[in-house]
Amino acid sequence: MDCSLSPEMKSTGETIGLGDSYEEAMHNALSDSYHLTAPIGEQTALVDEASAQDTSLMNLLNQINIDIQVIAANETPTINPSNVWLVINSETEQTTTTKLNYFALSNGIPFFSATETLKGILTSQSAEAHGLRPVCKSTMLINRGLGD
Repeated sequence: MDCSLSPEMKSTGETIGLGDSYEEAMHNALSDSYHLTAPIGEQTALVDEASAQDTSLMNLLNQINIDIQVIAANETPTINPSNVWLVINSETEQTTTTKLNYFALSNGIPFFSATETLKGILTSQSAEAHGLRPVCKSTMLINRGLGD
């Protein structure tokens, strides 16, 4: 079913995901919310220095054979935006004008400010089965905070 939410739902970051299991519904809701699709070709994950210290996150990214580039949060990426799969910056002090964040947000690249959210998507049982394709058709409602 097509996903269309009222302006009130989108403004608060709510999304819906359907699945035969909790993990699948969670994956579908988070994938839709963050517009995360399967990596195309040689795309890269831009990871801030703090997130790069999260060994479980790095292991999950390595399992899907994605190129990982560690970058300082206050550094402007020089990579072509079409070559970037996602950006993660988990630094405690950051805003939308932080260079790494601004790069992602201004280029429509999926952006994560919490490693746990991305790990939830990557570890969900349906992530592999669905190739990280966003699906919106369910009964699970997630209200993610503005900082996630």
